[in-house]
Amino acid sequence: MGMHGRKHSPETIERMRASAMARRYTPEGAERHRTAKLGERNPQWKGGRFLNAKGYVMIRMPDSPMANMKGYVPEHRLVIATALGRPLLSSEHVHHVNEDTADNRIENLALTSVGEHTRIHHAGAKRSEETRAKLSLVRKGNTNRLGKRHTEATKAKISATKRRKRPE
Repeated sequence: MGMHGRKHSPETIERMRASAMARRYTPEGAERHRTAKLGERNPQWKGGRFLNAKGYVMIRMPDSPMANMKGYVPEHRLVIATALGRPLLSSEHVHHVNEDTADNRIENLALTSVGEHTRIHHAGAKRSEETRAKLSLVRKGNTNRLGKRHTEATKAKISATKRRKRPE
């Protein structure tokens, strides 16, 4: 049952903090943490494989260079990497040909660059005349990405930066 809007007294807060610290930092607490049922020892272990929110199959491989912060690698990237015999670069994307993100058969996967992958998924996308005009101005360096025109000072900075980057 909750506190229903009441607050703990400062003394109670201190006792709770001391108790938590004791559990965490005493030899008994450290031993309990060391022997915790993590990974395969946990009764809820499902084999290190799950479907993430976007529909991709994730495989637990904490030592892989392709693993995310939690130690999981998307299965489609793993399949392509195994076929190539090397880990994939972050700039390499894997496209699901039939667009079923859980279908990770090698014949359904294609290695692409970021740009190629974007073109595949946005092929035939119609842009309004207004959007095309804004993109044209951005490409020419006359506006920022929000479509606002650059001031003369900003234009001068941009051209100075471009001059410095030019090979001589």
